[in-house]
Amino acid sequence: MAEVYKGIPIAISTAQNAQKRWTARAQYALPGQESVGLEAPEASYVTEEEAHRAALQAAVASIDRMRTSTGKR
Repeated sequence: MAEVYKGIPIAISTAQNAQKRWTARAQYALPGQESVGLEAPEASYVTEEEAHRAALQAAVASIDRMRTSTGKR
């Protein structure tokens, strides 16, 4: 299930690596723009939930920056 922030769907995928730690990636697209993909800020996380949350927070911050630069709130 995709997360939604300010009407923008954010797809988050997580994966467990060989060291049993989690990584995550978020992807979204603002209307009229190309898709944006972001990795969670840390290389890996202990739990899947931590990785998911970090990727979501990175996407939300990115969306806010992009909307601010175009004059939207």
